[in-house]
Amino acid sequence: MPHKISNQSPIYADLTGVFNAIKSNNFESFRRELGKDEQRLNCQYAGGYFGGNNSLLHIAAYNNCIDIAKVLLDKGIELEAKTSSGYTPLMIACVCGYYPMACILLDRGANVDAKEDSNPHPRTCMDLTHSAIKASIIEYLRPKTPPPIVHIVEMTDGTYTEL
Repeated sequence: MPHKISNQSPIYADLTGVFNAIKSNNFESFRRELGKDEQRLNCQYAGGYFGGNNSLLHIAAYNNCIDIAKVLLDKGIELEAKTSSGYTPLMIACVCGYYPMACILLDRGANVDAKEDSNPHPRTCMDLTHSAIKASIIEYLRPKTPPPIVHIVEMTDGTYTEL
């Protein structure tokens, strides 16, 4: 369960550097700032997008920072953390139309069936997906079937046939 920080404590103020590094997609600055205190990796912060209560992965998804998202995922950030409105990082990537970001999150196990917390009709990730990438996401999620194995055999008369 992510920790929640709801005030402007010194811990929150300390995070300005990592937030700004993600927002500007400054990879080196991000690594330096995160390295100061990796305990904050799974904290969620009062401010931010989609109702607030954003994790660092929400911010990376919203700003389409693919390399930063990969580092956060490699370090074990919560993949299914939700904002106050119930948006996961995958939902944010899909709403914004960021296909490569969505694919990375899906590859890491993001739940495409997660629902936002709005009432009375919560929408799924696919309901929220930007029209520019919806067909690509559907194709990406389609089960991959391997090509059929074809055996070619030479017949006694010198011809070939498929088995």
